[in-house]
Amino acid sequence: HGHFPIEWRKVAEHESLSDFRPHHVKWRKLRKGESTDGIPPAHLRRQGRDMYRADRVPARYEGLAQGDKVAMILGGSGDSFAGALARRGMQIGARVFRIPPFHFQEQRDSDDKNLDAKRLAELLQEKQKLFYEAAGDRDLALIQVRERYRARVDAMKERIACEQRLRARIIGELFRGDDYPEGTVEEEFDRQKANDVILQALLKEESRRDSELIKSLDRLDLYHKLFKPVQGLGPMQSARLFAAIIDFRRFIVEPDPERMRQLYEESQRLEQEGRLEADIGKVEDRITKATTPFQVLQMVRSWKRRIGKHAQASLLDRAIECHEERARLRHKAKQQTAAKLRRYCGVHVLSDGTFPRRRRGQVANWHPDARQGLYLLGDQFGMYRANSGSEWSEFFKLAKIHFRGRHPEPETIDGKQRYTDAHIFKMARWRTLTQFVSQMAQAYLALERGEKISGIHPPKRVAAEGQAVA
Repeated sequence: HGHFPIEWRKVAEHESLSDFRPHHVKWRKLRKGESTDGIPPAHLRRQGRDMYRADRVPARYEGLAQGDKVAMILGGSGDSFAGALARRGMQIGARVFRIPPFHFQEQRDSDDKNLDAKRLAELLQEKQKLFYEAAGDRDLALIQVRERYRARVDAMKERIACEQRLRARIIGELFRGDDYPEGTVEEEFDRQKANDVILQALLKEESRRDSELIKSLDRLDLYHKLFKPVQGLGPMQSARLFAAIIDFRRFIVEPDPERMRQLYEESQRLEQEGRLEADIGKVEDRITKATTPFQVLQMVRSWKRRIGKHAQASLLDRAIECHEERARLRHKAKQQTAAKLRRYCGVHVLSDGTFPRRRRGQVANWHPDARQGLYLLGDQFGMYRANSGSEWSEFFKLAKIHFRGRHPEPETIDGKQRYTDAHIFKMARWRTLTQFVSQMAQAYLALERGEKISGIHPPKRVAAEGQAVA
């Protein structure tokens, strides 16, 4: 707000302190025997037995101003401050940029953390593409969801700790008693839980945090468009995923801009030399509202070849190849985006074909909250019956059929029992979650393109035997 003091001056005689914020005034403790004669009463204050005199007041202030750019770390304890800066920046014309910690770690040229602030400012000037701007209602709502989710988790942990202390105390009292009443531990625990003031207060706090979190989710458009329509994915699991992912934009992979530009310019040149615009009228009777420009290009090319204009048709063939290569580059970028999100969530497949888990000597570089949230979501998909209308539960069922078809009987491999019913269930769960995260990435990209999205749906490709396609 522009009220952060950065320079100070001596208090002038008889100067009014009401012009300054109380916490900005610096006070000096009077020495023993020092006289207070001539000092205005407003410049004096007593704390206990000590007397203080107003000594310094701000001479110059600093603060967020129009045109400022703020560089910060994405996520962590600075989220609330980033939200405050972004909200104020929207009012006065300042901008807030945040960089993922792993990107900043790659760009650090010193282990001295005292130089981090300077390096952040330099990076924002030199490599702004590494940063993601916090602007708009969506970013502010995401920050609020993250903070309220943390508050909800803290309240839940405090409640669990209180219950554990209460239970331990009850068991201790029963053991110390003269007559140990068999089978009454749970009954006594339930009775004291209902009457424990501290536990009841913590339960009320947890309920309040849940309510606040749900209200924050209701204000987030991503929740309504992506997660809420998914049967089995409730608000608490949605908040866990939002809190872990932080910002979907940091997973987006863009195709090579230089190659895309070259292909576009080449296609425009070829279309001009092939006289595309001049002959579009020849196929107007076949053009509808659903016809894309690429389809129009193919129609004109085919018409030219039919009437013998083979040279122009060849030029348009090459233009079509340019458009197809651009489409392949975009598709590859989408697949890379989904792969980045899968690795981050810990539902990817390793190069040797195994599924990632904590193993000795291997780095578990996924986000634990994201993976745990997806694990619980997989249990939800497995609990729903296929006739409940849940698309992902049906996909889960088909995945089990698929894996059981590949492994009809349990096998013993390296002394361990494999492909039992429990093993097949786990394989199907992780396959379902892998596809869920992939489709989540595709749905977000569609939202970024302005398409209308209602939920995250499983892939439509299913084998003829009813088996889920890998």
